Amino acid sequence: MATNPGNVSSRPIFTVENYHIWKFRVRSYLKAQHCKMWEIITDGPIIIWTIEKKVSLDITKDPYDETTVKSKSEFTTEERKLDELDDHAKNIISSTVPDKHIAKLMRCDTAKEMWETLKRVCVGSEEILENKLSIACQKFDSFKMLKNESVDEMEYKFNQLLNKIQSMSKDKYNQRDINLKVIRALPAAN
Repeated sequence: MATNPGNVSSRPIFTVENYHIWKFRVRSYLKAQHCKMWEIITDGPIIIWTIEKKVSLDITKDPYDETTVKSKSEFTTEERKLDELDDHAKNIISSTVPDKHIAKLMRCDTAKEMWETLKRVCVGSEEILENKLSIACQKFDSFKMLKNESVDEMEYKFNQLLNKIQSMSKDKYNQRDINLKVIRALPAAN
C-alpha cells in the first residue's frame, strides 16, 4: 500500500482494493492523534452542551436543568480543541484519498460522513456486503496450500483472506476454526 512520501507520519493512501488495510491503518492513526478521535468517526462531531439551572417562581415546582448547545464564542480552550477534532479527522481522511475519489467526499460535512461514504464505495450496500462475505467464506472453506507454494506464501494468502473476512464480520470465525483451517490447508504428510 502506498504512503505519502516525505511525510513523517506517512499516512496510508486509500484504494478500493485495499480498503480493509487502509481502514485499519487510518483507524489506528486517528486513535493515536487523540483518544476521542475514533468517536468522531463512529458517533459524529462532539457537541458541547451547556447546562443551565432553572428555578421556577412557583415554590411547588422542582428546579430543573435546561440543556442547550453551547455557543462557540463561549467555549473554553479545551472545549474548542474538542470541537476542532472533527475538522482534524476530516483533514486526516481527505489527505489519504487520491484526487479521483475526493469528489465523493466534498459533499460531506463531517468526518463520519466521509468515512461512511468511503465504506459505501468499497463495501457497498448491506446486500453486497453479505454477498462479498459469502464469497470470502467459501474461499475460506475451500482454502488449501498449493503444490508449489511455501508455507510463508500460504500463510500470507491465508491472512489476507482472513483479514478480509474479519473486516466484514469480526465474529465469523473463532480462533479454533482458524487453527483447524490452517492444519487442514497443509498438504498431508507422506
